[in-house]
Amino acid sequence: MRIYRLLAASILISLLSSIGTKVSAQDKGHLLVNQYQAYLYAVEADLLELSGNLGLAISSYQKALELDANFDAARLSLAELYLRLAKINEALEQGLYIVNKDKKAYRLIGLCYETLKMPDLALQAYQAVLDFDSTEVEIWWRMALIYQLNNQKDKAEEYFKKVSELAPLNSFFHYSIGESFLQMGNHPEALSFFKKAVELDSSNFQAQVGLATVYEILKEPERALEIYQKLISLDAENLRLREKIISLNYMMSRYPQAIKAAEEAVQMFPKEINLKKSLGTLYYLQKESAKAESTFTELQKLAPEDPMIPLFLGKIALQNKKYQKAKTRFIQTITYSDTLLDAWVSLARCYAEQDSLAKATETYQKALEKVYDTTEVYFFMGITYSRANQSDKAVEILNKALSHKPQDTRILMALSSTYDRAGKFQQAVTTLEEVLKLDSSNVEALNNLGYILADNNHRLDEAYQLIKKAVEKDPGNGAYLDSYGWVLFKMGKIKEAEEEIKKALEILKEDPELFNHLGEIYKTQGKTKQAQELWKKALELDPQNEKIKNKLKNSF
Repeated sequence: MRIYRLLAASILISLLSSIGTKVSAQDKGHLLVNQYQAYLYAVEADLLELSGNLGLAISSYQKALELDANFDAARLSLAELYLRLAKINEALEQGLYIVNKDKKAYRLIGLCYETLKMPDLALQAYQAVLDFDSTEVEIWWRMALIYQLNNQKDKAEEYFKKVSELAPLNSFFHYSIGESFLQMGNHPEALSFFKKAVELDSSNFQAQVGLATVYEILKEPERALEIYQKLISLDAENLRLREKIISLNYMMSRYPQAIKAAEEAVQMFPKEINLKKSLGTLYYLQKESAKAESTFTELQKLAPEDPMIPLFLGKIALQNKKYQKAKTRFIQTITYSDTLLDAWVSLARCYAEQDSLAKATETYQKALEKVYDTTEVYFFMGITYSRANQSDKAVEILNKALSHKPQDTRILMALSSTYDRAGKFQQAVTTLEEVLKLDSSNVEALNNLGYILADNNHRLDEAYQLIKKAVEKDPGNGAYLDSYGWVLFKMGKIKEAEEEIKKALEILKEDPELFNHLGEIYKTQGKTKQAQELWKKALELDPQNEKIKNKLKNSF
């Protein structure tokens, strides 16, 4: 208890007062009486504080200090009480008045300056603590946080590492240091500290989450997912973990696993609207239209004015080519939120699919007046013209979008596709090369450039390397496997080409271009009948494809 500390301090003061001081016996008597009376007030204050009478405790401490202004122990206790009551200025004032400051006094002064957002003075006070005792872990920690908050990353990292040295077996400290390194953007160090925290205490839930978070940032979703799945077995009702598992499976194109995780989550949290939206969206992406429609119809009862619900009901109808139903839904969405870009774009697409390009254009023009990001409107308008084979108009509009965002790789990709569709080989190649200058790891650009080069029998070795990179980055992508097979075919590696196209067909079972490519491979092998069957299948899937019609006609 503080009483004993005060008693010791009082006795010490009495002894010191009689050393080397020439005072009369009467004065000495007065001094000792005052010190003793001050001690009694301090003891009283201590007892009042312990019983919760904080106002009276302050009054007693003040009386003690009136009798003995050099009673440092009482002054420190008063300062600590002010700090406890969040009276920071009063606490600081008392702390600064302490005559013989020890590490406790400097710690209190540092806390006051830190709370008052006076970092330089706080650091000075904390350094004084370390001058007394360099093993004070809390002080190293506080100084590290101050350096971090003031963007002095090198100093912050140095001090956090010192904390780790002083508390090598403390899992919580290592987790907290990991969080700080994560906030400062030092992901390798964050990873290291989270790992250490988990090694020290495998039940440290937050450290495990931190570890998974870093793996996500470092684009190692498999490792992150493994941790989240382990954690969900320990905390089955953790909504955030379930959302992470759904999100990572979706990100890795593991739609069946994402759907399963979402179904389990919805069963556990039936009133979570966002979870149901995620499940409905996954059904939509997997073209499970009946389930998607049922999910969003249920959601409409829970959130009747949520614009995202009619939007997705419209998308489901559009997916099934029910254009009138889709238009009704998109118009309903716009009445709820007329700034929602997706609703305007989807409505325009409905008109375009019904061969009403003028009506689609009119819709885009209205969107330009309503949505915040007009560049996106021009982007989608350009794509609509490109799909309608109005290449010149598409190029004009896409360039308008590009003038607002000259380094937007999506716009450049759309522009290259438009050039390719129009038979402008060199412009398509140049545009894709520009994309790769901006983003050398853009997997879609790697594939598209490789495919265009191969399809036109240009730079086949380079085309092969480009597509190979794309396949290595995304081995489960059917379109990239098709490109890989096609470049192998162009290089005369017929058997290898056939294997890759067949792999692609296992993934993209209804892509007419894959049947067309496999038909070409069979034709080269002299398997004319099999080639014809494949081209017939391609034509069933794409009845307007004149190129395939001609191949089929000329093969008989």
